[in-house]
Amino acid sequence: MLRPAWRLSHSCCLPALLLYVSSLVVSLPTLALGQASVVPPSSASAIAIKGLGRAVAPLDGPWQFHLGDDPNWASPTFDDSHWEQLTAEKPWGEQGHPSYTGYAWYRLHLSLNSAPGDQSSFALLVPHLDDVYEIFWNGSSIGRSGKFPPYPIWYRSTDAPVLYPLNPGTPKSGPEHESQLRGTLAIRVWKAPLTSEDSGQSGGFEGSPIVGYPESLAAYKTSLDYQWLRANQFSFAEFLLYGITGVLCLFSWLRDRQQRTLLWMTGFALSPLIRLILYGMRIPWTVGLSNALGPPVSSIRDISLWFLLLWLLHLDDNPSLIRLVRRFAVVSLAASISDGLLSLLDASVSWFWLIQIADAVLTGIYFITAAVPLALVALAVKQRRRLDLGSPAARHRRISLGHDPGRPGASSSGTALYPLDPRRQTAHTPLSPLWQCRIGAHPRRNLPARRSALRRLSHLHGRPPPPQPS
Repeated sequence: MLRPAWRLSHSCCLPALLLYVSSLVVSLPTLALGQASVVPPSSASAIAIKGLGRAVAPLDGPWQFHLGDDPNWASPTFDDSHWEQLTAEKPWGEQGHPSYTGYAWYRLHLSLNSAPGDQSSFALLVPHLDDVYEIFWNGSSIGRSGKFPPYPIWYRSTDAPVLYPLNPGTPKSGPEHESQLRGTLAIRVWKAPLTSEDSGQSGGFEGSPIVGYPESLAAYKTSLDYQWLRANQFSFAEFLLYGITGVLCLFSWLRDRQQRTLLWMTGFALSPLIRLILYGMRIPWTVGLSNALGPPVSSIRDISLWFLLLWLLHLDDNPSLIRLVRRFAVVSLAASISDGLLSLLDASVSWFWLIQIADAVLTGIYFITAAVPLALVALAVKQRRRLDLGSPAARHRRISLGHDPGRPGASSSGTALYPLDPRRQTAHTPLSPLWQCRIGAHPRRNLPARRSALRRLSHLHGRPPPPQPS
């Protein structure tokens, strides 16, 4: 017969033993069911969305991530549990892989349950991935952007997000007639080699994909497009004014091609509009084409600014300085065109490092020539030249009447010390000599100046002077 202490211990162990056996019996059907059904091997990255309704849901992760390339990674049965995990809110360059270029894969196991009575079709809104990508849903390709190597083609990160249907899925009937869609998203990405404009922090996702019904995602995409247009409307209006000014200057120069200032103003005003069309209008230009045209356009804008400064700062009377500026213009334009042509070469070749070195050298030359405006302003300050902020007519009037002490050949008393040049009568002839001699002064006090201007104007045009006012 057992003692009371042993009887107490046995009375405590017997219920625990019965509970352990019952738990084993209950777990046997579950283990058998798990062996017969297909379960995603990496439960750490599985995302379940229930009762989605008309809303949309971001797939920010964590996503399974791995560097390299293997076509088997698109399969939904592939075991990716040993992969590292990254979020889709930031590129891989900001999550431990800076300056990485080449192939990489993202994977995410997804389970979608629609609300009772709703439709069973889903879609995916994908923002831009840097640079080329292809999306697989349960091993089937549902969309891509760009072209993989060799001879890769890719687009800029400012492009609009793209909508892809999730039709090749595995629909299942759930309780209360709910529609369930379960599968694996796999995204293959290729990052182009770095150039002088890359920071090394890009690559892969630049924003989280959005999942939902096609109608809901279409409405969400429309709101995103409206927000983008509203955020850029001021810039669009500014560049449109630049374009209108450039077109007017171009037509004016075509009527009188001796007016080189109008030509430089055309190049200076049209360049921002052209760059906006190449980079900021969401037009699907390839990166190679936009980079081939963008640097020469920027160089034309800089060169136009140089010659405008020569005219505004009264430095256009120095032939040596003009020849020097022309040489810098040739160097800048040649460097920018060469740099643009490098963008058209195949970025997947093994000797691309030579292209990167050439790109760095040409970019350095461009930055050196970009300091020309500072040198021109410093020279004008050293020579104490005045910035002509008035109209061209006012400048022509001061030159013709000898009231331009900023130019050589004029005395402080206003008497012209150089002869008038009939070949440049547009620069030496006042447009309205009768009332624009000295604005704001008394008309009787301006009679001598107006008479002198009339005599010079009649001498240039070969006509007798009009009768002088009494």
